Amino acid sequence: MKPSTVTLALLVAASTCWSQRASAQTPTEAPAPRTHALKLGLQSSELNSDLPTLSYEWLIAPRLSTEATIGYDGYTHRGGADYFTDAGVIRYQASSKVRRVAAFGQARYFLQASKPALIGWYVGAGLQARYEHARTNHSQSGDGIEDQHVTTTYNSFKVNPQFRVGRQWALGRRLSLDTFLSLDVSRPKRLAGDPTSALRFTPGLGLQLGYRF
Repeated sequence: MKPSTVTLALLVAASTCWSQRASAQTPTEAPAPRTHALKLGLQSSELNSDLPTLSYEWLIAPRLSTEATIGYDGYTHRGGADYFTDAGVIRYQASSKVRRVAAFGQARYFLQASKPALIGWYVGAGLQARYEHARTNHSQSGDGIEDQHVTTTYNSFKVNPQFRVGRQWALGRRLSLDTFLSLDVSRPKRLAGDPTSALRFTPGLGLQLGYRF
Protein backbone atom coordinates (compact mmCIF):
# COMPACT_ATOMS: atom_id res chain seq x y z
CA MET A 1 0.00 0.00 0.00
CA LYS A 2 1.32 3.41 -0.96
CA PRO A 3 2.11 5.95 1.80
CA SER A 4 -0.54 8.31 0.43
CA THR A 5 -3.18 5.59 0.64
CA VAL A 6 -2.20 4.79 4.24
CA THR A 7 -2.43 8.48 5.19
CA LEU A 8 -5.86 8.82 3.61
CA ALA A 9 -7.14 5.73 5.44
CA LEU A 10 -5.91 7.07 8.77
CA LEU A 11 -7.59 10.43 8.17
CA VAL A 12 -10.90 8.77 7.30
CA ALA A 13 -10.74 6.59 10.42
CA ALA A 14 -9.88 9.55 12.65
CA SER A 15 -12.71 11.69 11.28
CA THR A 16 -15.20 8.83 11.72
CA CYS A 17 -14.14 8.35 15.33
CA TRP A 18 -14.39 12.09 16.04
CA SER A 19 -17.87 12.35 14.52
CA GLN A 20 -19.09 9.40 16.61
CA ARG A 21 -17.74 10.97 19.80
CA ALA A 22 -19.29 14.34 18.93
CA SER A 23 -22.69 12.79 18.30
CA ALA A 24 -22.53 10.96 21.63
CA GLN A 25 -21.94 14.17 23.59
CA THR A 26 -24.82 15.75 25.51
CA PRO A 27 -26.37 18.61 23.50
CA THR A 28 -25.85 22.13 24.80
CA GLU A 29 -28.53 23.15 27.28
CA ALA A 30 -30.84 26.03 26.37
CA PRO A 31 -30.13 29.30 28.21
CA ALA A 32 -32.17 29.90 31.34
CA PRO A 33 -35.24 32.10 30.81
CA ARG A 34 -34.85 35.72 31.80
CA THR A 35 -37.57 36.18 34.42
CA HIS A 36 -36.60 39.61 35.81
CA ALA A 37 -36.63 43.05 34.20
CA LEU A 38 -35.49 46.51 35.26
CA LYS A 39 -37.15 49.35 33.35
CA LEU A 40 -37.00 53.10 32.82
CA GLY A 41 -40.18 54.67 31.51
CA LEU A 42 -42.63 57.49 31.15
CA GLN A 43 -46.35 57.51 32.01
CA SER A 44 -48.77 60.15 30.81
CA SER A 45 -52.37 60.80 31.91
CA GLU A 46 -54.44 63.52 33.48
CA LEU A 47 -53.49 62.15 36.90
CA ASN A 48 -49.81 61.51 36.10
CA SER A 49 -48.78 63.95 33.38
CA ASP A 50 -45.42 62.89 31.91
CA LEU A 51 -44.21 61.08 35.03
CA PRO A 52 -40.72 59.47 34.78
CA THR A 53 -40.68 56.01 36.36
CA LEU A 54 -38.38 53.20 37.49
CA SER A 55 -39.87 49.68 37.54
CA TYR A 56 -38.92 46.15 38.51
CA GLU A 57 -40.83 43.18 37.08
CA TRP A 58 -40.55 39.57 38.20
CA LEU A 59 -42.12 36.46 36.67
CA ILE A 60 -43.59 34.60 39.65
CA ALA A 61 -45.38 31.83 37.69
CA PRO A 62 -45.82 30.81 34.05
CA ARG A 63 -47.59 33.74 32.31
CA LEU A 64 -47.95 35.65 35.61
CA SER A 65 -45.71 38.49 36.81
CA THR A 66 -45.72 41.29 39.35
CA GLU A 67 -44.35 44.79 38.85
CA ALA A 68 -43.39 47.50 41.33
CA THR A 69 -42.92 51.08 40.12
CA ILE A 70 -41.86 54.40 41.62
CA GLY A 71 -42.10 57.76 39.91
CA TYR A 72 -40.97 61.30 40.68
CA ASP A 73 -41.47 64.64 39.00
CA GLY A 74 -41.15 68.28 39.98
CA TYR A 75 -40.73 71.74 38.63
CA THR A 76 -40.25 75.33 39.79
CA HIS A 77 -41.58 78.37 37.98
CA ARG A 78 -40.85 82.04 38.62
CA GLY A 79 -42.26 85.14 36.99
CA GLY A 80 -43.23 88.70 37.52
CA ALA A 81 -43.91 92.09 36.01
CA ASP A 82 -43.49 95.80 36.69
CA TYR A 83 -46.45 98.17 36.48
CA PHE A 84 -46.07 101.92 36.09
CA THR A 85 -48.58 104.18 37.81
CA ASP A 86 -48.82 107.87 38.63
CA ALA A 87 -47.41 107.09 42.08
CA GLY A 88 -44.42 105.18 40.75
CA VAL A 89 -43.50 101.58 39.92
CA ILE A 90 -45.29 98.55 41.37
CA ARG A 91 -43.43 95.25 41.18
CA TYR A 92 -45.32 91.96 41.18
CA GLN A 93 -43.52 88.62 41.59
CA ALA A 94 -44.80 85.04 41.72
CA SER A 95 -43.23 81.61 42.11
CA SER A 96 -44.55 78.06 42.29
CA LYS A 97 -42.92 74.82 43.30
CA VAL A 98 -44.53 71.43 42.64
CA ARG A 99 -43.30 67.96 43.61
CA ARG A 100 -45.03 64.67 42.78
CA VAL A 101 -44.23 61.15 44.00
CA ALA A 102 -46.08 58.03 42.85
CA ALA A 103 -45.86 54.31 43.61
CA PHE A 104 -47.53 51.48 41.67
CA GLY A 105 -48.04 47.79 42.40
CA GLN A 106 -49.46 45.55 39.70
CA ALA A 107 -50.07 41.93 38.72
CA ARG A 108 -49.86 40.96 35.03
CA TYR A 109 -51.17 38.01 33.07
CA PHE A 110 -49.55 37.24 29.71
CA LEU A 111 -51.95 36.09 27.01
CA GLN A 112 -49.48 34.25 24.74
CA ALA A 113 -48.03 31.09 26.26
CA SER A 114 -45.65 30.51 23.35
CA LYS A 115 -43.72 33.74 23.92
CA PRO A 116 -40.51 33.96 26.01
CA ALA A 117 -40.79 35.08 29.62
CA LEU A 118 -42.00 38.68 30.04
CA ILE A 119 -42.70 39.05 26.31
CA GLY A 120 -46.05 39.41 24.51
CA TRP A 121 -49.53 40.80 25.12
CA TYR A 122 -50.74 41.14 28.72
CA VAL A 123 -53.49 42.52 30.93
CA GLY A 124 -52.76 43.96 34.35
CA ALA A 125 -54.46 45.32 37.46
CA GLY A 126 -53.15 46.97 40.59
CA LEU A 127 -53.08 50.02 42.85
CA GLN A 128 -51.29 53.34 42.61
CA ALA A 129 -50.60 55.88 45.35
CA ARG A 130 -49.84 59.51 44.52
CA TYR A 131 -48.55 62.34 46.70
CA GLU A 132 -48.39 65.92 45.47
CA HIS A 133 -46.99 68.99 47.21
CA ALA A 134 -47.41 72.48 45.75
CA ARG A 135 -46.32 75.82 47.14
CA THR A 136 -47.00 79.22 45.57
CA ASN A 137 -45.72 82.65 46.60
CA HIS A 138 -47.09 86.01 45.52
CA SER A 139 -45.55 89.33 46.45
CA GLN A 140 -46.26 92.93 45.55
CA SER A 141 -44.27 96.00 46.43
CA GLY A 142 -43.68 99.47 45.09
CA ASP A 143 -44.15 103.17 45.47
CA GLY A 144 -47.23 104.29 47.35
CA ILE A 145 -48.46 100.81 48.40
CA GLU A 146 -47.91 98.50 51.34
CA ASP A 147 -45.78 95.42 50.69
CA GLN A 148 -47.86 92.26 50.37
CA HIS A 149 -46.76 88.62 50.57
CA VAL A 150 -49.10 85.65 50.18
CA THR A 151 -48.03 81.99 50.42
CA THR A 152 -50.32 79.06 49.58
CA THR A 153 -49.53 75.40 50.25
CA TYR A 154 -51.36 72.38 48.84
CA ASN A 155 -50.87 68.72 49.77
CA SER A 156 -52.70 65.73 48.31
CA PHE A 157 -52.47 61.97 48.85
CA LYS A 158 -54.66 59.55 46.87
CA VAL A 159 -54.85 55.80 46.26
CA ASN A 160 -56.83 54.33 43.37
CA PRO A 161 -57.02 51.21 41.17
CA GLN A 162 -55.37 51.11 37.76
CA PHE A 163 -55.92 48.66 34.89
CA ARG A 164 -53.64 48.12 31.91
CA VAL A 165 -53.51 46.34 28.57
CA GLY A 166 -50.22 46.30 26.71
CA ARG A 167 -47.47 44.42 25.00
CA GLN A 168 -43.81 43.83 25.76
CA TRP A 169 -41.57 43.62 22.71
CA ALA A 170 -38.22 41.82 22.61
CA LEU A 171 -35.37 44.03 21.41
CA GLY A 172 -32.68 41.42 21.10
CA ARG A 173 -31.75 38.92 23.79
CA ARG A 174 -31.98 41.19 26.83
CA LEU A 175 -33.66 44.51 25.98
CA SER A 176 -37.42 44.92 25.85
CA LEU A 177 -39.96 47.66 25.18
CA ASP A 178 -43.14 47.79 27.26
CA THR A 179 -46.01 49.78 25.69
CA PHE A 180 -49.43 50.00 27.35
CA LEU A 181 -52.74 51.80 27.73
CA SER A 182 -54.00 52.42 31.26
CA LEU A 183 -57.29 53.29 32.94
CA ASP A 184 -57.35 54.94 36.37
CA VAL A 185 -60.50 54.67 38.47
CA SER A 186 -61.00 57.36 41.11
CA ARG A 187 -63.73 59.14 43.02
CA PRO A 188 -63.50 62.95 42.93
CA LYS A 189 -63.74 64.85 46.19
CA ARG A 190 -67.37 65.63 46.91
CA LEU A 191 -68.18 69.31 47.25
CA ALA A 192 -70.45 70.57 50.00
CA GLY A 193 -74.07 70.20 48.96
CA ASP A 194 -73.24 67.99 45.95
CA PRO A 195 -75.07 64.65 46.27
CA THR A 196 -73.26 62.98 43.33
CA SER A 197 -70.42 60.54 43.89
CA ALA A 198 -69.83 59.16 40.39
CA LEU A 199 -66.61 57.35 39.65
CA ARG A 200 -64.07 59.01 37.39
CA PHE A 201 -62.32 57.04 34.62
CA THR A 202 -59.06 58.55 33.37
CA PRO A 203 -57.26 56.98 30.37
CA GLY A 204 -53.52 57.13 29.95
CA LEU A 205 -50.57 55.56 28.18
CA GLY A 206 -46.95 54.74 28.83
CA LEU A 207 -43.78 53.06 27.65
CA GLN A 208 -40.79 51.50 29.40
CA LEU A 209 -37.41 50.39 28.12
CA GLY A 210 -36.32 47.30 30.03
CA TYR A 211 -33.28 45.10 30.62
CA ARG A 212 -34.14 41.42 31.18
CA PHE A 213 -31.96 39.15 33.29
